[in-house]
Amino acid sequence: MSRAPMKRYVAESTSSGVEMLVQHSDHPDDASSLEYLPGGYEWGYEGAGPTRLAYALLSNSVSERFSEQFMKDVVSKTSPIEEHRQVVVFYEKDILRWLRSQLIEMEL
Repeated sequence: MSRAPMKRYVAESTSSGVEMLVQHSDHPDDASSLEYLPGGYEWGYEGAGPTRLAYALLSNSVSERFSEQFMKDVVSKTSPIEEHRQVVVFYEKDILRWLRSQLIEMEL
């Protein structure tokens, strides 16, 4: 698996709320806004705004970095649990085990 560059997340409190910027490299133009979640982001206390920020950070960093490999390793090899029903089941423990193996491989 090729290593994607590590991103940096910058949160800035403005008059219109907290803006989240994702810096993909050291180049100033290589940045994008983090997807906005209704209710906005906050930090520094336990509550709804910090929970949304935690969700957005984890969703962005994990999904972008690992979704294609997870699709290849797991989703593409999954079959329905019963022949006559188109139902697949994914267990969180298996997803976390797969993610852990990827993190170990990256030596994080």
